Amino acid sequence: MENQNTFGGASSTLFDPIMLEAGLFVVGATWRSDSHFAVERVGPGENGPNELLVNTLGFYTGARVMRAESGAYQIQIVASDEWEIFAEPPTSTEGVGPPPPHEGTGDLAL
Repeated sequence: MENQNTFGGASSTLFDPIMLEAGLFVVGATWRSDSHFAVERVGPGENGPNELLVNTLGFYTGARVMRAESGAYQIQIVASDEWEIFAEPPTSTEGVGPPPPHEGTGDLAL
């Protein structure tokens, strides 16, 4: 995916704050373990509203759309094994019609 920022780790992590402009972002994750895994958006700011993007027990692959106001955000990962996340702006800001038919389970951002 173009403009993709991918990060990985093997334990719980709180990323350093990053400044975001207002807009939409696609946040995706892959988790290949049978234990608890969570991804939370923290902010904007220390007292801003947090958003739980992923909260699962067991294997997970998916993506969610996150709305951001301008400000500093952090991503917090709760994990005990290897994980990978990515964040990117949507690939298009123009409507192109309905999405093609698809199948699957879990979170999927089209």
